[in-house]
Amino acid sequence: MNNDDIRRLENFNFSAFLYQLKEEMGISYKRMAELADIPYTVLYKYTSGAKTRPSLIDFYKIMELANRSIDNFFLKLLHRPDQYSQFRYFINHQVSEEEILLLKKLNALNGEHKQIILSYLSELIDML
Repeated sequence: MNNDDIRRLENFNFSAFLYQLKEEMGISYKRMAELADIPYTVLYKYTSGAKTRPSLIDFYKIMELANRSIDNFFLKLLHRPDQYSQFRYFINHQVSEEEILLLKKLNALNGEHKQIILSYLSELIDML
């Protein structure tokens, strides 16, 4: 994590995020607190700015309520591509035609055989 990442995290406006989320979901803060199982007084402190950072548990509950990936949230906040974008870039720029052919053959296997090969590959990668 570099200085820009730290600055982005420090400058993140959780109150504005909650407001945007409330608008997207079309619910009140009181309803949001009920659905996320967070006391309304605590949520109010986040929205008013009296408490600028949520606890990890409250943050998790809010993200779960919004059906959002915490990983993708932080990647977006830090201006980093999500895993799928990274994978697409890797496939398009780093993988040879032979490797793509191998991946297609792996994908063509039936479910059981594919799982066996993937588990062996996973073990092999762990050993490296």
